[in-house]
Amino acid sequence: MDWTLPLDEQEIVAVISHLARERFAPRAARYDAENLFPAENYADLREHRLMDLTVPKQYGGKGLSSLAYCLAMR
Repeated sequence: MDWTLPLDEQEIVAVISHLARERFAPRAARYDAENLFPAENYADLREHRLMDLTVPKQYGGKGLSSLAYCLAMR
């Protein structure tokens, strides 16, 4: 089985990994301590057009494969 992601999916995974490290992680403790909804994280996802990862391309989404989605969420 070939586990290589297409270039477009590799780029999406890289962007999400960057957001997680640089933006989401630094905010996490405050969200937990203050029992807040992570609205800023969702704003970042919207800004980078990442709210439609698993929506099929035929419906305007990214149509991300299950493997790419799993890698993005880790």
